[in-house]
Amino acid sequence: MKTKLLAMLMAVMMVFAMAPLSVGVAFADEESVDPAEAEMTEPVAEETAEPVAEETAEPVADEANAAAEPKALEARGLPEGATFIIGKKTITTNSAKGKGWTFKYKSGVGYLTLNNANITKVSEVTVGYYTFKTAIFADGMDLKITLKGKNKVVNTEAETYTIDAEENLTVTGKGTLYVEGLEEGIYVEKKLKIKSTTISAKGKRDCGIYADNMVINKSKIKTRGNDGTEAYSLTVINSKVTATASQEDGIYVPGYDSDLGSMTVKDSVVTAKGVSNGIFVYGPLSLVKTSKGKYSTKIDATATDEINHLAVESRGLNWDNFRITEPAGGTWAERSGYYYVTDKDGNKAGHVVIVPKKANPLSVKGKTATVKYSLLKKADQNLAVGKVIKFVKAGKGTKTYLKTKGNSKILVDEATGAVTVQTGLKKGTYKVSIKVKAAGNRTYKAKSKTVTSTIVVE
Repeated sequence: MKTKLLAMLMAVMMVFAMAPLSVGVAFADEESVDPAEAEMTEPVAEETAEPVAEETAEPVADEANAAAEPKALEARGLPEGATFIIGKKTITTNSAKGKGWTFKYKSGVGYLTLNNANITKVSEVTVGYYTFKTAIFADGMDLKITLKGKNKVVNTEAETYTIDAEENLTVTGKGTLYVEGLEEGIYVEKKLKIKSTTISAKGKRDCGIYADNMVINKSKIKTRGNDGTEAYSLTVINSKVTATASQEDGIYVPGYDSDLGSMTVKDSVVTAKGVSNGIFVYGPLSLVKTSKGKYSTKIDATATDEINHLAVESRGLNWDNFRITEPAGGTWAERSGYYYVTDKDGNKAGHVVIVPKKANPLSVKGKTATVKYSLLKKADQNLAVGKVIKFVKAGKGTKTYLKTKGNSKILVDEATGAVTVQTGLKKGTYKVSIKVKAAGNRTYKAKSKTVTSTIVVE
């Protein structure tokens, strides 16, 4: 992503000295793939791309079994401004197919099904003032890819963004996808949704997957590159994500002071390994509850730089319900608005494992206590907390007490839980509700429990 933006900025400086350029397409020579490079998933059986006699692909009729595809086709031909390229084919119709793939277009959306596809050819594309090579390219339309079987889209030619979506991209399906490019494996200008599928993506010079806004849901994702995964907004839900960086950050979420990048993780396992950072988030890094109100996320982050490493670094945290298990005795520290983990000696931690805190074992019951009216007429009567509350399990962390209901002449000490029955209270039986809270600690979550105790004045 950084390479692409830099090239675009440099090119803009030449605009006043050049005639306006239009989007152009030229074809790149086919380059064989080094089998050693395909290290992230098991390669699919070799399939050569289907030769074509013309630039336009073969039209096909509707496929009733393609659930994600439109039910009906618009007038034949893509609208002005819409471009779709796969391999060396520029698609000009709203229905086309090749070996291992079918494409349909309807109402601003391109529907691409990959079924045991093996795409290694690329085309040269110009967007604005930047020219690069791509194996699958969509512009002027949202693109939805459905995966069936084992699919492989690989090309390591110079300036290759193997899958490039200039609008929004959705990838789903029971199949798998391996993507590799010299710059980026998958590039999405706007929003990328990955749902219920498996993807491995590698970008040698930049990152495995880049998107402005990325949502990963119920999927298994592996990325590798200069940065493993890069997005200004990253949400991971019920997924397993592994991101590895060769030079920078495993997961990189940049931002601006006026628009902080953010990362949200729910019910997932995220493993990130980088050089400078395992995970870097310019804004907040949030670990949130599942739909059932539980915390089940695990973060495993590593930074290998011996001097400047920070396994996890972000501007904001809401990790009260999580604990650091690696390093032992690890804790959060703050520097210039950024939070990171240190070991028990205060050194920056290069490896951090964060898991949900354990449930607090606090268990309490209300008891019945008796006060003699003859004594109460003379002075207030005090009852120790053990007289009014039974601690089945003491709980972890400092305990506090709050009276939530009961007679105004019955008081509860917030720090000790002791009950004071004030003089003037008449004979009778009184109920008092007390909220007991155990604050928890590094290992255990906080927990509150309300009990009802009985005070008998006789």
